[in-house]
Amino acid sequence: MSQEIWNVMLVEDSEEDRAQIRRALLKDSARPIHFIEAFSGDEASAYIRERRDPFPDVMLLDLNLPGSDGFETLERLNDGKGYLPLPTLVLTGLAQEDEAARALELGAQDFIEKSAFTTKGLTRAILNACERYRLSHQVRQSENQFRAIFNQTFQHVFLLGVEGTVLDINDTLSDYLGSPLKRLKETPLWKWPCWNKRDSKQVEKFYTKALSDGVTARFEARLQGTIELRTFDFSMKAIHDETGISMLILEGRDITDRKRADQLRHRMATIIEATSDFVGTATTDGQFLSLNPAFREVLGVRKEEVTQLQLADIYPDWALQRILQDAIPQAIEVDEWRGEAAIFDRDGNEIPVSQVIIAHRSESKEIRYLSTIMREISEIKQVEEALREADRRKNDFLAILAHELRNPLAAISGGIQLLSEPNDSLPMESLTGILKRQTLQLTRIIDDLLDVSRITRGKIDLRKEKIALAPVVSQAIDVTRELMRERQHSVHVELPHAPLWLDADPTRIEQILVNLLTNAAKYTNPGGEIWVRASQVNDQLALCVKDNGLGLSKEAQRRIFEMFVQIEGALTHSEGGLGLGLTLVRTLTELHGGYVDVESEGEGKGCSFWIYLPAAEAPDDYSILPDRHIPYLDSHGRKGKILVVDDNEDLTISLCIRLRQVGHQVVSFHSPLKALEEIDRIQPEVVLLDIGMPEMNGYQLARRIQEKSLNPVLIAISGFGQNRDLEVSKKIGIKHHLIKPVDFEQLLEIVDEELETLPEPETPSQSIFSQSELSKDFSERKSVESNGDSNLFMEPKTTDSAHFDQEDSSTNTLGTPLKILVVDDIRSIREIVSAILKRQGHEVQTASDGQEGLNLLQEFHPEVILCDLEMPGDISGIEVAKAVRNQARLANTIMIAVTGHSLEDYSERAEAAGFDSCLTKPLDYDELDTWLRQAQRQATQS
Repeated sequence: MSQEIWNVMLVEDSEEDRAQIRRALLKDSARPIHFIEAFSGDEASAYIRERRDPFPDVMLLDLNLPGSDGFETLERLNDGKGYLPLPTLVLTGLAQEDEAARALELGAQDFIEKSAFTTKGLTRAILNACERYRLSHQVRQSENQFRAIFNQTFQHVFLLGVEGTVLDINDTLSDYLGSPLKRLKETPLWKWPCWNKRDSKQVEKFYTKALSDGVTARFEARLQGTIELRTFDFSMKAIHDETGISMLILEGRDITDRKRADQLRHRMATIIEATSDFVGTATTDGQFLSLNPAFREVLGVRKEEVTQLQLADIYPDWALQRILQDAIPQAIEVDEWRGEAAIFDRDGNEIPVSQVIIAHRSESKEIRYLSTIMREISEIKQVEEALREADRRKNDFLAILAHELRNPLAAISGGIQLLSEPNDSLPMESLTGILKRQTLQLTRIIDDLLDVSRITRGKIDLRKEKIALAPVVSQAIDVTRELMRERQHSVHVELPHAPLWLDADPTRIEQILVNLLTNAAKYTNPGGEIWVRASQVNDQLALCVKDNGLGLSKEAQRRIFEMFVQIEGALTHSEGGLGLGLTLVRTLTELHGGYVDVESEGEGKGCSFWIYLPAAEAPDDYSILPDRHIPYLDSHGRKGKILVVDDNEDLTISLCIRLRQVGHQVVSFHSPLKALEEIDRIQPEVVLLDIGMPEMNGYQLARRIQEKSLNPVLIAISGFGQNRDLEVSKKIGIKHHLIKPVDFEQLLEIVDEELETLPEPETPSQSIFSQSELSKDFSERKSVESNGDSNLFMEPKTTDSAHFDQEDSSTNTLGTPLKILVVDDIRSIREIVSAILKRQGHEVQTASDGQEGLNLLQEFHPEVILCDLEMPGDISGIEVAKAVRNQARLANTIMIAVTGHSLEDYSERAEAAGFDSCLTKPLDYDELDTWLRQAQRQATQS
């Protein structure tokens, strides 16, 4: 059996000495020896530190070496505590006592003089050194194990001498105290500064008791650490050896947290008993163990009945399922569940609660019981619902605001597009009218927003004065006249003969009426009727705006005056509004000391809005107040054909637009000679003429008209207004002479009165112009045809693009003319888009709603359809697209959706319905042109 090889490192720079040591060891050793030789201390240190293989069993180290000597090598290999990594013998040529002592201090096991060793002596010295190293290593391991146990225990341990001085403390205590032991070793324990006076005496007392009685002494004391003063449960015990008591052990267990927990439990028990929250404990299978008074009170159970309760007794079915399926399993798995549920109160009503369920475990991690804390959140749920509703209204409002802004912007943008492409036949009068109306619409939106801002900040100031109601009603009706006519509504005004008086701000009362009339117009189907009524009962004035429109549900009546509220279906009506008008009505009414009310028999049955205001006494002399004529809008005053002759273009435009707004047919000329040439064809019933004009003056024109045996009513509108001018007018047959600037209300009254005296025309009113006779001069631009309807608010029944129809349209800039259908409920947008497309040479038809658009498909067969997504009626743009895609003959028709809303909200819906693209208002005409060119390519290929 082979013996284990003995690895011996020789660190010797002398070759002769190395050979001698090798011979001596080989001669006497019974084991095979493998020598590892190093010529310097540096070489030996590197080998051992790197733990090269084979690692030496013993090292023979010479003191006198090149580079690092033997002592430096020992210091380098020493762990700082007097231990080397292997048994080491120091060899030297001349032994000195101090060198031997230093070598042993640095960890060497022996010190041998080279000249003194024998073969057997060297071998024996090596074996002894290895044995001492082994025993020393075992002792060190034992000390390390003791120190590890001593230091790693969680208890705070003092080792005390019999005199009470501290021999040692473990790391746990040292870390807590933060004080080096050497500063306190000479001081008796009870005199340490970390005790207060009372606890210091107690430590001394129990030290004496443990020393004299020999039993374990237990006591509580507070020990000040580096951070805080904590409470410990101390035990002191004497340690005996053969001579008696050798030391004492003082062991402290930190009980601060336990004592605090006990105090906390006591306080918590007091709080739980007093809290209004619902607190209870139960087993994991739902058996209740305890309920606090508030919980018992809400459930209506006595304390002794608690253990009889089951979960099903207190939870509704939906909440019980949540607790059993989600809450308890989660609490068991991760110790806690938080959520919402509901419980029954003593009367069987559901109470919403916020609930926490906590699992309490034993030291073995087994669940002992579950506890729960509930808090009623009825008010929070109401607030949350209110916030959700407010957020929904905010989102709806922003969507509606974007929609309401985009519609007028679309018309204005299209108008700018027309203006940017000069054309002699540009219908300037109608175009400027559109731009003016749409700008006014934007202004009104901004005014409403500003008024709401002022209301929320309490910044609205009323400028009250004594006013009669009738003129305010008249003005409000004038403001809404165009909207009523667009909607083809009849408006009836019923006021008592005696004036009704108010102490009020006339501007704000007019705003109230305008908002109510606008609201009625928007939510009444075309051709509907609207009534304005007022009366006084005692000291209250009641003003009512009634319609036969969509009506309101009970829920809608309750919320209709709230900010941003829109009744269901508002977005499907043209110009749906921002949901601010009725809020302003209520606020302004209340600022005047009044109140509002709404009545409706239900959806589809119309509604009545009532304004109640404090009435005022009539002034002592109210004859000084203006007696304004109220234009009763349901009157059947005849509308006539009017010729305007004036070389002032701005005035002519203004007069024509105003007269057409109230339903008259109007044609105008800047040239008196041209007017005279056309007057036989026009056959006007009223002629408005300027006096000072080139070519011939107004007096001359009047005589020439009379010479033609025509008998129109002649009305002069002139800057000449002296008495002799009036006399000349009267002498030559001019019936009225008005001075510039003309009061349009006065002019309108005169025209109405004169037309009432004229006989009705024998044949229906025909167009007073011909498309083929249009010229580049503004005076020859096309006017709006009248349908002869006597209702002042009825829209003339012409095609939507009548204002822009032109036979001499400019050359198509896109190539092949296309058949294009424009479907949009906003008239101004239809007119503008139609005009732009016609100027490019396309054939355009327009429809104001989805049903009309579908009807036109049967005969028009469009190649491109521009369709608004949201329109009044039952057929939206989405429905139109689906219907088109179901017709094989329209399979190649390019369909472009148009919306005033965000593309994010509508593009996917439009694509799903079959639209090829979705554009936002105002239209990007460059993008539209791209699609038109694609349609032309398709038309050419087919």
